[in-house]
Amino acid sequence: MMPAVENVVDDTSLITVLSSLHGRQRREERDISKHDLQAAVKYGVQEPSAEGEGRIKGRWKFTYNGVVYITDATTKK
Repeated sequence: MMPAVENVVDDTSLITVLSSLHGRQRREERDISKHDLQAAVKYGVQEPSAEGEGRIKGRWKFTYNGVVYITDATTKK
């Protein structure tokens, strides 16, 4: 038996996102909430971030609902 809708918890907020001052400023400029980033990690398409001159190896790119989120290797920062 499925739980009632009011008993279903949106566990997106359980995804850890550690924001830097720079990251918070960019989110504010683009009107992107922390919850949007958590949703990108939880539900988005994950792929290695593009590598090249000036880019750091080992980063991840998450794309979901118009939000592109680049993280470190741990997917938390």
